[in-house]
Amino acid sequence: MSGEHDKLYPIRTHYRLNKMARMFRIWLVCVVFLLFVGCSFKDPITFTKIEGVKLAGINSTYLNLKAEAVFNNPNTVRGKLKRVELVVMIKQDTVALLSQIESLKIQKESEFRVPLNIKLAMKDLQKGLLSNALSLLTKKKADLRFAGTIKVSTAGFTRNVPVDYVVHVTF
Repeated sequence: MSGEHDKLYPIRTHYRLNKMARMFRIWLVCVVFLLFVGCSFKDPITFTKIEGVKLAGINSTYLNLKAEAVFNNPNTVRGKLKRVELVVMIKQDTVALLSQIESLKIQKESEFRVPLNIKLAMKDLQKGLLSNALSLLTKKKADLRFAGTIKVSTAGFTRNVPVDYVVHVTF
């Protein structure tokens, strides 16, 4: 009898190890599922507005503007801003291409601001509404349209947040 018990013991041990391995796999799948469900984007990050457009500097070739793009993160997870890709237009004329690589941390459930540094070429401005640097200093008004995307990532997933906004600016 004890000889038969010794022969079956390795089989029973192997069966118990397989059962424990299956239980561990099921438990691991459940934990991973709960992490993805609990720490995911419930709503997309949204663009709110562009504000604080200010003249930062002017010379014979460029007009430098500073502004802030405001976004809202309604999610329970933090993220990171990767890239800003915007086109700045005046009356359907492209006057600036804005491409910035940022390293900005996005807090969970909060509003965040992205600083924008815009360099407008004076030769492009002369085509349309603004004739020269002197007209800028005499309180000339312009409608700047910002269009493009801002790339954000969370937990390895990257999303593009669309931007399409018109700002009424007095120089």
